[in-house]
Amino acid sequence: MEKSESIKNLSAALAKVQEEMSGVKFDAVNPFLKNKYASLGAIIEASKSALSKNGFSISQLVTASGNEVGITTILMHVSGEYLSSTATLPMEAEKGKSGAQVAGSVITYLRRYALASILNLYTEEDTDGNKPAVQEKPQVKAMTLADAERMIGGDGKTYRDCSDDELRGKQIGITKELNKSGLSAVTRADYQDKLTAVNLILKARNGG
Repeated sequence: MEKSESIKNLSAALAKVQEEMSGVKFDAVNPFLKNKYASLGAIIEASKSALSKNGFSISQLVTASGNEVGITTILMHVSGEYLSSTATLPMEAEKGKSGAQVAGSVITYLRRYALASILNLYTEEDTDGNKPAVQEKPQVKAMTLADAERMIGGDGKTYRDCSDDELRGKQIGITKELNKSGLSAVTRADYQDKLTAVNLILKARNGG
């Protein structure tokens, strides 16, 4: 994260923005977990009026390095003060998608999370069971074998088309990545989903 030498004016104005912002509409559904979340467009719509009224503008710049793409989000105030943060993710080949399409999906994903984070917006349904007793915990769909087999690895092959040896190789590689320190929550969750998929397929193939 980077910031201007002083953020005194920015901090005061941001407090007003957060007080004035209306709730974000959960207008999209995660196809795997079936929980609702706010799309990038919904986050922009919910925040733009309060930001403009209090002298803020936001810029999200695309960065790239090797096989990773990223977003640098800059929150700027009319006083000249600013906050900025950069988030990156690796691009993995996806069957039926060009490199540009994969990059576009990753960029939109990063923009959504980065914008919500810098504005402290809540943009996904709570699935941790910590809601008040009067509310029912959302039903989260566990990964099915069909979901697992549709998973696509970095080699562009679906897990369905991988041999047991190839899947065991992925199992070892993914586990090594998960044991690394400094992984972002998003990257760790992505690796965990892939490891779950590998384990599920191997268990099914071996009569588990």
